[in-house]
Amino acid sequence: MRTATTAAARLTGLSGSAGRLAQGFRGDAVLLAGNPLEDITAVKTPSAVISNGVVGT
Repeated sequence: MRTATTAAARLTGLSGSAGRLAQGFRGDAVLLAGNPLEDITAVKTPSAVISNGVVGT
């Protein structure tokens, strides 16, 4: 996850506005009920998606 978030933001020069979940930072998130490292099918049924600050279920 670090490669896809913090490292990617740093490499693209966006570390001041992206790359972590924090107030004032840009980003989207997918909330999962299960651990995809233990069961990859958990990604098929997200609990919620946050995109541009809007929470969808």
